[in-house]
Amino acid sequence: MNSEQQYTILFLDDETNILRSVKRLFVGRKHKLVIVDDGQKALDFMQNNPVHVVVSDVKMPNMSGDVFLEKVAESYPNTHRIVLSGFADSDVILRLVNNGKIHRFIQKPWVNDALLSAVEEGIAKFKLKEDNVSLQSQLEVQNKRLQTLNNTLEERVELRTLQVKTSLKQAKQGAHTIKKVLLNTFTSVNFIDITRGKYVSTMSEKLAAVLKLDAKQTSDISFAGLIHEIGMLPLGDKVYSLAYTKMSPSEQELYLNQAKNAKHMLSSANQLSGINESVFNQFEYINGKGFPEKLSGDEIPLGAQIIAVAREYLRYKTGLYDLQQYNSTVALSKIHNYAGIHYSEEVYDALVKVVENEDLLEKQKNDCLSSSDLKPGMVLSEGIYNDKDILIMPESHVIDEACITKLQKIEQETNTKFDIFIR
Repeated sequence: MNSEQQYTILFLDDETNILRSVKRLFVGRKHKLVIVDDGQKALDFMQNNPVHVVVSDVKMPNMSGDVFLEKVAESYPNTHRIVLSGFADSDVILRLVNNGKIHRFIQKPWVNDALLSAVEEGIAKFKLKEDNVSLQSQLEVQNKRLQTLNNTLEERVELRTLQVKTSLKQAKQGAHTIKKVLLNTFTSVNFIDITRGKYVSTMSEKLAAVLKLDAKQTSDISFAGLIHEIGMLPLGDKVYSLAYTKMSPSEQELYLNQAKNAKHMLSSANQLSGINESVFNQFEYINGKGFPEKLSGDEIPLGAQIIAVAREYLRYKTGLYDLQQYNSTVALSKIHNYAGIHYSEEVYDALVKVVENEDLLEKQKNDCLSSSDLKPGMVLSEGIYNDKDILIMPESHVIDEACITKLQKIEQETNTKFDIFIR
């Protein structure tokens, strides 16, 4: 029932003048008023029509008000019940109140505003009960859907795990072959965006270089970055494509516990133990409050921390965290908030170095011009050399028309293109 629904109020009293007064009081009100002078008639009406509030006298012939209200309480417990009587101290009223058969007592003669307020209060309480029933019904539906989702998710986990394990079993035992089979299985899923894995892989490799890890460690961490989202295969494209802050609490839990899925999938690939550990533990935090096993400090492999910062940097840059695409400075500042909490300061410092170097290369790339882009008055920020490393124009040289013509002539004669950097 929506907020525009017309609610029904039933007044029961055997005195005609009382009913007339009530009728006058409710003229022009938005709710429907039904006046009845007999308890059985009132019950007959309620049997075929919804009534949300009843207001009843107590002393009446045929069926007394207390009997009527007890029947209403038994058959229509959600209907709000008010006594309107001149017998405030009667045992009947006290019994009705104490037994919970009425919600409100108003003594005759009444104050109009008090009576209207009591009726509106009754309607409000009926609405509240009705809303609670609706919410409970919705909750039951959602719980059933969640149960279905959980069952479906478990089936998907088992299916994806079976696919991965079958592929690994069929592969030769060499680590290189297993990597190839694993990557093919991972990328064959249509919703997987392998560019995310490639980016994390490249960043992880650069971080490993800054941290001076050996070739074997660097190779393992690079491949772990490539398949770091393998635990999301059973979750489907919805969770995979959502930004973290736009996920529901249950979806966030699924996302954070993808490591459990990965561990289950890769458990038979013993040759990739170093890779597996980095993937399994990428959501563990050095403060011991991570997922799924709450490891802390040195218990967390360095490779897992490297994967974590590379992954988070990507998510901040591409909008996968909160739909905002942050520049490198803001992304680093956000990750810095968790340095010493989620991952070590050493790993964060390595990320800063990698990003600063990337930004420098990007700036150089953006500043790089061809000879056709040059204009008189531009100043070289670097010297221009030919393919034999002979200086053609020095740093700080001011470009003029003659310079442009000279460079273009050399390019044409040698079939080369100069990378020209200006200030």
